[in-house]
Amino acid sequence: MAEKVPEQNEERHCHHEYFRVEDLPAGFKFKPTDEDLIFFLKSKVFNLPMPPSEIQELTGEVFYSKHPKDIVENMLKGREWFYFIVLPRDLLDLLVRNVGDGLGFWKSSEDRIPIHGEDGVPLQAHKTLWTFFTTSQAQDENRNPKKTHWQMMEYRLSHQPDEAQVLTQIFLWSMFIRAC
Repeated sequence: MAEKVPEQNEERHCHHEYFRVEDLPAGFKFKPTDEDLIFFLKSKVFNLPMPPSEIQELTGEVFYSKHPKDIVENMLKGREWFYFIVLPRDLLDLLVRNVGDGLGFWKSSEDRIPIHGEDGVPLQAHKTLWTFFTTSQAQDENRNPKKTHWQMMEYRLSHQPDEAQVLTQIFLWSMFIRAC
């Protein structure tokens, strides 16, 4: 089957099926829009073919066992990284999620921002900002936590397939370093 070749006046969004890794130009930067990220998330959740991307998959167990700098240390240089995170249901609605043994915690802004496409149509998804706080072994999250420059945006679908609802849900997270 022949690959779809875009017309000259056709928009080239990263989620069209004609993108292949070898077709990407040298120096290509992965800078997806919220709409692109929701497309990737829907593809992952509903087991659809995925276009090439720089999105890695981690379990919640791995993600919440490490400081953010340790998660990104083997990634390409940059200030933003993308992950699919598979979370167990018991972590889904927590507004504070502990990291490792006293390393710190991620705290939610609690604001669920609806995501709309370029045409203004709701995409049945939302995003929430999370900030990482460190704690020392001598303190807990209620005493003098230190806000860090690590933040992430959690992208969540409003509806996931019934079988995914049973034990886990898949999220797409954009982790980034906030400019100080």
